[in-house]
Amino acid sequence: MRRCFLYFFILAIMLLLPRCTHNPFDDDKISSNMAKISGRVLLGDDKSPEIVHVWLEGFDLTTHPDAQGNFSFLLPSPSLQPYGGLTGSFKIFFFMADYKLDSATVMVKNGQLLTNHGDIDENGHLRYLKILPKKLRIFLSVSPDTAIEDSTNSLLLELRIEATADTVFIHYPDRSPGPLSILFIKNLSDTTQPVKIFEGSPFASAAPMLTDSVSINPLFWYDGVTLADLDLPKGTYQIIPFFVIDHKKVPADLLDNIGRLIDKPTLQFLDVPTYRRGGTFIIVESGNK
Repeated sequence: MRRCFLYFFILAIMLLLPRCTHNPFDDDKISSNMAKISGRVLLGDDKSPEIVHVWLEGFDLTTHPDAQGNFSFLLPSPSLQPYGGLTGSFKIFFFMADYKLDSATVMVKNGQLLTNHGDIDENGHLRYLKILPKKLRIFLSVSPDTAIEDSTNSLLLELRIEATADTVFIHYPDRSPGPLSILFIKNLSDTTQPVKIFEGSPFASAAPMLTDSVSINPLFWYDGVTLADLDLPKGTYQIIPFFVIDHKKVPADLLDNIGRLIDKPTLQFLDVPTYRRGGTFIIVESGNK
């Protein structure tokens, strides 16, 4: 009886074994002429997903969702891919600096999408909706929010940064007042005007970067900037403080896809998808306040 039982047990294992070791890349019957990958991604706090950086590794393809979060990729022809067509498992990454990183798995054989494998269904669509949780809140208060052109008065700045749950690390110039030592000032009234980079602390752009940890208990920084030093004409402006949200878990190739100088006080820093609140103020002509 024992010998009979053992025989059937071994037979059952042998029948199951091929299923456990099945490799879709070795199955010539699994193929697809589909080149389009689509899906949907949203932000956990209901902000518009239009600035989410959606990146497909291996192919180095980038796209951004529409207002409803829908996105799509079109794979290049296999003849335009390395080695005449890539084969393997690749990740689609969903990146926002102030939200948690997420990804989905895509399988490709000889440069063509394998549908109904990984996180892709039979129609080439992502099986599940992606929702990115917020991890860091950023708020900059500017007072007063309206000032007179050519005034010698100052703008008072209060920067508040807090994590939503887990600790988040940030990096900023080792100069007082920290993240407020370098400011990017955008003209919202006339976007053709160049962004002004203002250094409130001498040699801040050449200073080493200091690392700080942010928890659910907010951190605050304060500073004052004179309007004469800013030298701005009338218009509506936004101030963006320079600090880098740690992204050690983000693939280096994804970051390079955005820009190689995104961690530096250059205009590429503004290309990093981030939601910030506040920071706006208006300059009016004398007598119009």
